[in-house]
Amino acid sequence: MRKTILITGGSDGLGKATAQRLADKHTLILLARSEEKLRALSEQLHCDMEVCDVSDAKHTEEAAQSILARHPKIDV
Repeated sequence: MRKTILITGGSDGLGKATAQRLADKHTLILLARSEEKLRALSEQLHCDMEVCDVSDAKHTEEAAQSILARHPKIDV
């Protein structure tokens, strides 16, 4: 069953590896601070993305609202 999965830190390290592993079976939304890395991976995996610094509560809230406008249900 295809799930919509939100991955923070999605442009590098464990987040990137997780995204690469799940991209062909699920709908992914990647979050990261680095727009350049995030955009490159998002294009490679054909998934959605949102630039976001999760240590900033206001920025995180804005990103969440933007994501939920495009994806009304996040499964994971």
